[in-house]
Amino acid sequence: MKHFPKLADPATVDPALVREVRGDQETVHKNSGRSGTYLLVLENSSMKRIDVGKLGRVRFSKGYYVYVGSGMNGLDCRVARHYRTKKSTHWHIDHITPRHMPIVRCYKIRSALRLEEMIVKRCEKIAPGNIQGFGSSDSSRRSHLFFFPSPPHERRDFLDIVLDLMTFSENSNPGCY
Repeated sequence: MKHFPKLADPATVDPALVREVRGDQETVHKNSGRSGTYLLVLENSSMKRIDVGKLGRVRFSKGYYVYVGSGMNGLDCRVARHYRTKKSTHWHIDHITPRHMPIVRCYKIRSALRLEEMIVKRCEKIAPGNIQGFGSSDSSRRSHLFFFPSPPHERRDFLDIVLDLMTFSENSNPGCY
């Protein structure tokens, strides 16, 4: 079990102990733009069979699903698309969000680097199951949709994946900017 240092209450920090932390401005600028990877946590309230494009009719158990996707030329707009009820069904995920499974959490990881497959590899290690072939037609991985019987966003191993890479989290419906 990891032990973390106790965080100081900002109201009680001695200003004399605060010091400047320098950052690489080029890296910060490059990784705070429009590109990145995202994880959607979906809730499935009952067992369902849903037509998912070329995958055919797919069985989804009751529980939670984590979808890993990317938006390398428009992260915010890609994520906002998943919240829309009226959209064309271009990707596998379009067949299930939000009509069949609402999005309960969305984690965006802004980065100019392609992190999607690395995140998928880490999810493969902790998820009890996945939907074979889902969201992975252009990937070397078997699936980009992972099953969890209970909320993954309440599990330390899942949050470690997100927090290791994340610059911030959004839980509400994002707009396109």
